Amino acid sequence: MHAIPFVCLVALTATCPAQWIAESPATSPPPRSGAAIAFDASRGVTTLVGGALASPIVFADTWTFDGSEWQLMSPGLSPAARSGTAMVYDSNRSVCVLFGGTSVSLVGGASFQDTWEWNGTTWTQRVTATTPFRTGRHGMAFDSARGRTVAYGGVPSTLLIGASNQTWEYDGVNWIQRPAATNPGALDGPAMCYSQALSACVLFGGVTPITGAMNSTTWLWNGTAWTQAPIVGTPPPARYQASMCYDASRAVCVMHGGVTASGTALDDTWEFDGSSWSQAVTSSPGARRMASMAYDALRTTPLLYGGLNAITGGPVATLGDTWTYGAKIFSFGLGCQGSVGTPQLIAASGPRLGQTYAPILTNLVPTAPIALIALGFSSTTWSGVPLPLDLTSSGMPNCSLLVAADRIDVIAAQSGQGTLLLAIPGDPWFLGQTFFQQGFSFEVPGYNAFGGVLSNALRVRIGL
Repeated sequence: MHAIPFVCLVALTATCPAQWIAESPATSPPPRSGAAIAFDASRGVTTLVGGALASPIVFADTWTFDGSEWQLMSPGLSPAARSGTAMVYDSNRSVCVLFGGTSVSLVGGASFQDTWEWNGTTWTQRVTATTPFRTGRHGMAFDSARGRTVAYGGVPSTLLIGASNQTWEYDGVNWIQRPAATNPGALDGPAMCYSQALSACVLFGGVTPITGAMNSTTWLWNGTAWTQAPIVGTPPPARYQASMCYDASRAVCVMHGGVTASGTALDDTWEFDGSSWSQAVTSSPGARRMASMAYDALRTTPLLYGGLNAITGGPVATLGDTWTYGAKIFSFGLGCQGSVGTPQLIAASGPRLGQTYAPILTNLVPTAPIALIALGFSSTTWSGVPLPLDLTSSGMPNCSLLVAADRIDVIAAQSGQGTLLLAIPGDPWFLGQTFFQQGFSFEVPGYNAFGGVLSNALRVRIGL
């Protein structure tokens, strides 16, 4: 099967769009920095908790983001208000794990040392036999190969000058300290994520409070030892309080922002592929530190929220904006019931420059040799007709056209499913362009007057 070239059928913008795209949810969490964030794969949402607006305004609320909208949750019990905290998703137990954080008040105070778990509805505090010392602004990641939450560094208090060089692991029952002969040193504000490609936690940045020494070394934790990663080329400049997550669809760690030793917030984005760092050539969400960042595996995009845009000698503002990075897929709308179920249009990863994008249409009539996928550049209007368009009067009860059908692709179907191979040009001009798709399944004779039913729709953005 040959890939079909992607051809623009309507006029698009003449300027190369940004790789970072600002989202526009109807409701958002109040602006904050230092909030914990993790993508909850079992529920398909990104979860955010805590953070601070400004001293002494600190939050204890819990929010979820479904790729389009933020929703405030209402648990009966929550962790105490805090900032500088960290959270990971434990894929072995299907819970988000939160640990530590800093007290925020006019006079500061000791960091937290409590462990909490979120199951999508309820927060539960876990009391363990041993636990790391009071810790905030630490690095944390979930080692999915070993089933361990790994925490490193952090500060014991916002009043005392000092940071930890300890490595701790949590298995869902207890925290265990993992002594290491070599380690990244005592660090405040390191960025950390787990790389599936390397089977190791990746740590970059951080500052040693007493000396002011800044870390620009990339460190790897394999569950036994810390090692300095041999870097080909030039690494990012030293920084702390940067944000980082692992983009599983491209097997790279994505890092944004942070702050320099002089207090200037950074607005650069870097990617680490396991051997070298490369700076992404993209417009930016802007200079910021202590932003919250997680990888949305369902929509195949890193997500960034909030932070501080502190710049030495300039204004300091707490941010409340939501950004996504690179290729993105968002499913919306409902398909309509067919004789073998409702057709589903899905894609394992978003479209990328110079690669083949392969959405799959499932729940097709097994005997149907072909199916159709409509592609358009709008989900609000088509040829002057408002969308969605109810097709009941056209012989498709309970079916709605959700996207403009500017182009129709015919795909071969076998055993109830078919795949469209769409070749995305390598030209950077296409970067950030968005299009929409919806599938059509041919039905058995007599099922309805039109002879087919429709799937859900996808909003798709081209990335690197």
